[in-house]
Parts: sequence; structure tokens; C-alpha cells
Amino acid sequence: MKFFSFLFVFSFLFVTSVFSQSNFKPGYYLTTQNDTIKGFINYREWDQNPKQVTFKPALNAPSQNITLYNANGFGVNRFEYYTKAIVKVSTSLESLSELPRDVDTTYRVDTAFLKIVVNGSKLIFYTYNTDIKPVYYVGNRSTGEITPLKRYMYLDENGTIKNLDIFRSQLMGMAMLNQPGNQKLQDKIANTKYDEYQLANIVALINGYPNTKKVVINNGATRFFAGTGVGFSTLKFSGDVAPFSNGASARSVTPIVSAGLDFLVNKQTERLIIRFEVTATAKHFSITEIPQENRSNSLDFKYLNLGFIPQLMYNIYSTDKLKVFLNAGLGFNLNTYNKYAYELNFRGDITRMNKFPEFEGFVFTVPIKAGMQINKHVQIYGGYSLPSAITSYSAWDASVATVSGGISYLFQ
Repeated sequence: MKFFSFLFVFSFLFVTSVFSQSNFKPGYYLTTQNDTIKGFINYREWDQNPKQVTFKPALNAPSQNITLYNANGFGVNRFEYYTKAIVKVSTSLESLSELPRDVDTTYRVDTAFLKIVVNGSKLIFYTYNTDIKPVYYVGNRSTGEITPLKRYMYLDENGTIKNLDIFRSQLMGMAMLNQPGNQKLQDKIANTKYDEYQLANIVALINGYPNTKKVVINNGATRFFAGTGVGFSTLKFSGDVAPFSNGASARSVTPIVSAGLDFLVNKQTERLIIRFEVTATAKHFSITEIPQENRSNSLDFKYLNLGFIPQLMYNIYSTDKLKVFLNAGLGFNLNTYNKYAYELNFRGDITRMNKFPEFEGFVFTVPIKAGMQINKHVQIYGGYSLPSAITSYSAWDASVATVSGGISYLFQ
């Protein structure tokens, strides 16, 4: 137990160093004179377009900050590319609780690093994830003009959500100029949603695919894993009228096997991971209450546990060779019990009550883990599953908590 406590404390201490972790990838930046300086960019998972990035001319060289004041753009080779621009940014709100009662065309003027998603011979498609919402732009390569694609959400007088989709007519105009007579493209635009992937696809079609460089939109990836471990489970009864009300408990040490699928939000940084895990274990508890007044009681039962656990994993420390992670999830568990019986011994007279207590066949659990990943394939972890009731009596309950440890192999 002390080992797992140490592991959790050790992992949480790494939180303070999260923002100092580096993930330098080959890249470049453009000076304000548009000169290209090659080197390495500290590539992060940017929820919003970055206002500055860290750059090194060489991996062993001192770092410097690349900002909107000293650069016209930057790129992480094969991953993401940004250019500086002064743009109009819609400030109309789109969350359901804050929708305006009429079309809100207000905007602010920002200087920002726009992300280049489609780099075409005629048109360029940009994205700008602001603190309010994502905003999309199309740049005209010949004129240099950058036009925001407009979409407004509002409530009419009946409180019904309405969309004013001006972006479709904007794209149709661009298509008529660059792809005249292409009715299929016009029809496709008429059904296009205000979505990064769909809009990027339309801009690529307007350019003509042979002359279009489509930058990676989704860096997501999947991987399978399988593992084994051991669980140290504790059964406790609580409540004054519980069968074992004097604090007696039972412990079970059992193997655990697991397998599942990971969804990596960004395979280049591997910071945030959505994990779906299936586990199987068999538990055996034998509990006897301390005899008092010529009376004792006992219970011996086994059950097979199959769990499905969606969870979030976050690497709080990340290098190519070592990662330290925390994760938490919600377990959906099916329990199958043997033919057990509760025995009450009073002065040698034994009473057996079959299937008492009545245990639940479906149980929720809340597991948390901490551990480390070594190189690309091995994860070692310690975990704790919070006490979860396996009975549903109103006056008392029996709960099981589990401390676990194990190792997993990542197939990637």
C-alpha cells in the first residue's frame, strides 16, 4: 500500500512541471522580413491558436520565443503550419445558454497566427480557434485578401434556434470564379456544414486537388493494448444491523487480465488519451465475525468480475523514452457469484441462509491509476478503485475497494 501511495504522490508532483516539458520537432519560423529560419519548434497540443512558440536553431542550443511581434509565421514540418494575419473575428456567442435574440454581426480585429489547413494554388483555408469559438477563413492567393466565412446562430421570436449560413453563398461565389460550370461542386456546397473538415474539403475542390496541398487536419491515432496485473481487494460491511457489524473484513488477492483500445488525441504529443478497457478477474472472500456470547457468523463466496472501463489518461510528464501518466474512469461491472451461504452458529446450532446477502450483478466503480510508460510499448501502473457497494440494502451495505498493480504492452 505504501508503494502505491508513493506512486500517486510522485506522479502528482510532476504536475508542476507539465508546462516545462518539451517536444521539439523539426520546423522553421519566418522573420518579419519573411526570411526562413530552420530549427526546432516545441510542438504542443494547442487548443487555441498559439500567440507564441519556443524555437531552437539546434537541439542543444538555447531556446527563444517566437511571437506575433518578431515572426510572420512558423511551421512544424509535416504537422502544422501558421501564418500571421490581421483579421476580423466574429464575437457572436454560440453556446445554447447565451444565444442572442437576433443576428449578432459584431466582431473584433485581431492579429493572430492562423493555422493553414489547405494551401492551394488559388485559395488558402485557415482556422482560428478563439476563446469563444472556431472561426474559418479563406485567403485569396493572388490578392492576399483573407475573408472570414460567416455563420451566425440566434433565437427567433419563438425561441427556436436559427442559423444564418452566409458562408455557403461565399463559397459558391468562389467556386463560380475558379470552377465555372461545376454544378456538382455547387450542389456539394449547398449541403456543406460549418465544420473544419467539410469546409477544408470544399476549398480543396475549388482549388482543384492536383494543385492543392492539404495539410494534416487530424493527428489522432489508435492503438491496442493488453496487460496483466494483481488486485488486492478488501470487503467491508457497514451499518449497525449489518451481518458483520463489528468491523470484520476480508481480503482477496487475485490476478487481473485486461485489454482495450486507446484513442490518441494527438499522436505527436501523446498528451491526452481516451482509453476503453475490458478487465476480468475472479475474487474470493471468506469472512468470520469474532465470536461473542456463544455466537459467530461466517460467509464464504466467490465471484467473477467482468469490467468495461471508459477512462481519460493524461501524460503529465512526456519524453520519447519515459512518460508519467494519471488516469481516471467509470467502470461498468458484471458480477457472477457462486452458490454461497451465510452461516450463523449459535451454541453449535448452525443456520444456513442461501444467497444471503443478496449481491448485485451490476456494479459501478470509480478506478484511478498512476504509472509510467517506458519507451513506446511498456506501461507499469498502480491503481485504486474506490469502495463500491455490492449490495442494495437500505440499512447497511457491503462494499469492495481494490488496490492494484500491473503491466501493459502497447501495440503501436
